Amino acid sequence: MYAGVRKLPPATVRTITADGTSTEKRYWDPVFEPHPDRLNWDEAQWGEALIDSLRVAVRRRMVADVPVGVLLSGGIDSSLVVALLAEQGQRDLATFSIGF
Repeated sequence: MYAGVRKLPPATVRTITADGTSTEKRYWDPVFEPHPDRLNWDEAQWGEALIDSLRVAVRRRMVADVPVGVLLSGGIDSSLVVALLAEQGQRDLATFSIGF
């Protein structure tokens, strides 16, 4: 049933025509270079920019019609999200973790 099925590379669209031929097109190729305005940033400036970006991301996801909850993975990423939620004033946060 799954013979010949494979994942596409990241950021890729495959178009299959009626005759069965296909083409792949990569629609996004990230550039891993600092913005020219940030070439001279030191470690502290990069750290502050990172935490500011994380704060914005968490704040945007706090807008909900239902109570906000967090699935804890046991790693630093989910712990950081909970800490940032608390910093933003989130109270009575429901947290969940799953054991296998």
